Amino acid sequence: MNDKIRYLPNPTFDMRGGGRKPDGKLAEALAEGFSVVFAGNLGSAQSLDTIIDAATRLSNEGDIKIFLFGSGSRESEIKAEIARRKLGNVILAGRYPLEEMPGIYQRSSTLLVTLKDEPAFALTIPGKLQAYMAAGRPIIACLPGEGARLVSEAGAGIASPADNGEALADTIIKMKQLAPEERNSMAENARAYYLQNFTVEAVSALLVEQLSEIGMSGDK
Repeated sequence: MNDKIRYLPNPTFDMRGGGRKPDGKLAEALAEGFSVVFAGNLGSAQSLDTIIDAATRLSNEGDIKIFLFGSGSRESEIKAEIARRKLGNVILAGRYPLEEMPGIYQRSSTLLVTLKDEPAFALTIPGKLQAYMAAGRPIIACLPGEGARLVSEAGAGIASPADNGEALADTIIKMKQLAPEERNSMAENARAYYLQNFTVEAVSALLVEQLSEIGMSGDK
């Protein structure tokens, strides 16, 4: 049965260059210190408690700021928790138009993707991970299974155990302490992996190849 299953990733549009630049205050905030950017849905699947736990552990690291871009079902709850813990190192930045996201990504020190440690998510490669790779920035992958494996395989960043705030805090510090050349190498690897695997052209070519194989083999 497995020989009849073929993997086809979703294509991702280019997230480097072009588009509108973020406003002056946001651009300035991202440029200050070491900025960790999470973008996307703020829901239950994203293990946001892990991010808040990590931020709490990093509260004495004054130059590290975590930016949460997006909205979702847990936005109000997370906002209240940030206030309760008096976390000045977490910024709920809200939703921004898609055309502004490339500029936001380019001004980040690292991009963060998180998912809960559940079997279904271990088989998932979140779309934001492909967008992060398209942006060509170093990635922290705090998630299980295939997503973490992909980042490690591509040399695009550092994988951190899912649902573990202590490990995520340590990983953020580790990323910060890397030499700029090492982070730049991760960024270049991320971009190269995107160009090879996730562009519209690359996915279209793979689809044509798979359809051709199916036709030649007679699979249905």
